[in-house]
Amino acid sequence: MKKLSLKDVQIKIYKTGAKVPTDIARGIEEWEQFLREHPPKDFKDKKVHGASLYQLYDDCRERLEVIGLYGSGDGYEVVCIQEGELLQAIAAVEPTKDSRFLYLHDLTAAPWTVASSVVEDSRARYHAGRTLMKAMVVLSLLRGCGGQLQLSSITGSKGFYTKLGFAGHGKLDLSVAKAKELFKKGETAKKLIIDNKEAKLTEAVATFFGSLR
Repeated sequence: MKKLSLKDVQIKIYKTGAKVPTDIARGIEEWEQFLREHPPKDFKDKKVHGASLYQLYDDCRERLEVIGLYGSGDGYEVVCIQEGELLQAIAAVEPTKDSRFLYLHDLTAAPWTVASSVVEDSRARYHAGRTLMKAMVVLSLLRGCGGQLQLSSITGSKGFYTKLGFAGHGKLDLSVAKAKELFKKGETAKKLIIDNKEAKLTEAVATFFGSLR
């Protein structure tokens, strides 16, 4: 299975209530097709890294549905990781009054990656979740949060987030120092598209990447 990294992808962001970009809509249809062909019940009693594969996979299905239901008044943004024409991960950013953190909501890798320990699929990728998290750090920098992230961990997924450097109870935080540890020296975002327009990386983003060791 191939590894995914930030240099392999485009980060695409759009606001809820806006028209979903055509290529992202096509990617979501591919996810839905895979979910129909491999329903969650196929993964009963299966484990991945000690967690219930059934639960993780069903969470993927549920999160995709929830993201699709966000209304125009919610103020959410949807963040997509696209490798070529493949949608490899998706998440929502929730508006929050705490400006120190970018708050993540309903994030998941593609279902073929979630189910890769059971279903062989050439589209599955190692590090899809890690790459999504790196994209979130970039968005945090753009939003003036310094690279800091916050989320509420669901049952069975806390181990994944703690490996990435998140810490806390209930709400998990990623500090600037831990955010930097996600990246290698010289790494940067390849392409950032917000509301169908290519966005320039700000000075804050350049400074962050320039400080990597």
